[in-house]
Amino acid sequence: MEVGKLSVLLLFVIGVGSLEMRTWGSGSGSSSSVVTLDCGIHAMTPNTRVTIQTPNYPNDYDESYRCQWEIYCNSVENTTLTMSCPDFELEDSANCNADRLIIKDHDSRDVICGDDNPDGTTTVDGWMRLTFWSNIVQDTTAKGFRCHIWCHPKPGTINLPCIC
Repeated sequence: MEVGKLSVLLLFVIGVGSLEMRTWGSGSGSSSSVVTLDCGIHAMTPNTRVTIQTPNYPNDYDESYRCQWEIYCNSVENTTLTMSCPDFELEDSANCNADRLIIKDHDSRDVICGDDNPDGTTTVDGWMRLTFWSNIVQDTTAKGFRCHIWCHPKPGTINLPCIC
């Protein structure tokens, strides 16, 4: 890829009942754009990536907000999901009682807040649920987060196309 040229990667992610297009742009003179998943249920295929983020990111997110993403990769038993969060900042609180991100897979449930970045989190299989909560207290929000989620085949598995 030539330096200074606009490059756009188109990633197609199959969502429940629809085909969604995700774009990432980069290059000299271009503004970087990342299209993120809306709250809801989303299906992926192996070797693809999706992105989630708090509302208004990189500006402070809203008070009294809730969003839940349920993400799965076909086939769930032959894949894993891995999170990469280059930027993560939520309101810090004792026991994460204020703003928080809950990460749930078939093996664990983690509640995180503050700058406790979930970068590197890997699921036991190809399913996870992420729930972002912000409380109602005004003027106590933060920048939020942007996280990429990759679907990887488990080592030694053969992923056949889904005939759904």
